[in-house]
Amino acid sequence: MSLLQANSRQDDHGIDSDSSSQDVRKIDDEGVCNNCNAEGAREDSVCCLFCKVHYHALCYGLKDNKRDYYSDNACTKSFFNGFNQNAINKSKTKRFGSFVFVCDHCLTKHENSVTCNTNDRVNILDNRVTNLADDVTEIKRLLKSVVNPPPTIPDVPSSPMSPNTTNTSIPSSLPGSSSSTSSGFSETSSTSGASDQILSQPNSTNVWLDQNRVKSLLVVAKDANVEGSDLEKTVIDNGIQVQKKYVNKNGDTVIICPNQKSRDDLKQKLTSSGVTSNLLKEPKEKCPVIAVVGIPKELDKESKDTIYNTLLSQNPYIGECLKNNSSVFDILSVKSLKSNDNVNQAIIKVSDDIRLAIKNHRNKLYFGLVSCPIYDQLYIKRCHKCQDFGHYARECSKATCCGICASSSHETMNCNHKDSSDIQSVYKCCNCANAGKTGDDVNHPAFSNDCPSYRAKQDRLKASLSYYSKN
Repeated sequence: MSLLQANSRQDDHGIDSDSSSQDVRKIDDEGVCNNCNAEGAREDSVCCLFCKVHYHALCYGLKDNKRDYYSDNACTKSFFNGFNQNAINKSKTKRFGSFVFVCDHCLTKHENSVTCNTNDRVNILDNRVTNLADDVTEIKRLLKSVVNPPPTIPDVPSSPMSPNTTNTSIPSSLPGSSSSTSSGFSETSSTSGASDQILSQPNSTNVWLDQNRVKSLLVVAKDANVEGSDLEKTVIDNGIQVQKKYVNKNGDTVIICPNQKSRDDLKQKLTSSGVTSNLLKEPKEKCPVIAVVGIPKELDKESKDTIYNTLLSQNPYIGECLKNNSSVFDILSVKSLKSNDNVNQAIIKVSDDIRLAIKNHRNKLYFGLVSCPIYDQLYIKRCHKCQDFGHYARECSKATCCGICASSSHETMNCNHKDSSDIQSVYKCCNCANAGKTGDDVNHPAFSNDCPSYRAKQDRLKASLSYYSKN
């Protein structure tokens, strides 16, 4: 939209002005232009869109008895004729388009109004953004307190002091102290800040971090014949902290301690009481498992040694890592890809240092004439009978549940809907339904790789591996 502008008149807008340059083009009630005194000026006039006052668009003087149009008119005669003709015909042309006229005063008033509205909107948005930022900060703080609860800070043993002496110093090693004797620190630390530092330390003893949980487990074999009452007496008499005790499906007693020191103290006391060390097991830390995709088809699972030697030969940094006795590089299986029968994938268990080295080499391993991509394997057991996780059908004692429609009356292979054209409409995941989900959150088969319950199990497994927590 374009604006053809002329000057406005004082009496119509309430503006006092004696300047002859303003409002001189207004047309009076008799159709005479106040500027050029032309009669019938309304025929060559433009009307303000807002105040509806008519202004003479083509003021002129007489020169040699001919009209001499002023150079400061709102528009040229040819433009006005085209504009006026298009307005009469209500047509829109590429040349003129749709034009309106706004006088100076109304244009200024309109622009000021728009500017004020814009400023108001900016102020409102600024306030909303500020409030939103505060809300996000509070949400982050709450989430952090839930995911990483602050550990219990041990009491600092006080040294013998005389009754008249007041201890005003705080040990610099105490987390959460609000001051320090070092001049390089200001009094800005807080308990929450100290908690963040403790949780970020690699040797943190916070048992709620899954990567530390394995360091606090002690498994007492069933053959050790350790009674629960004897175990309770041992931990009470020796001041050993234990968080939980339970018996697993093999009959072994699993003891969860809050830290590695408590577990080591308990193991020592049980050993001194006559329990042989081979009946006390300390679970090893879990290792990442990777899939090497692109192994030639002719190398089947009987060729593990060939695959192992080829990978070490063409990727020498793995051999360097294996010089460390704690490093692991074990080929678990070799199987075909479901999406491509022409190649195999090797499933390999690796230690953290080898997994990190592979990551630093762009997550690829050289094998023969190809570069094989590497993918992390987060395998979760799932029962084909009850669809639950953590066991297989041969070990299942639960009720049958269909993986397609969640019915308890038949198994997945016998589902009447599996060959149906509208199978998408009958999908129902029993795991997500049992977790309280509804609607689209359960509209998938239990064996879907995108199942939220399955993904949650994978995330939990990933959290239990120290490699992923560090990298």
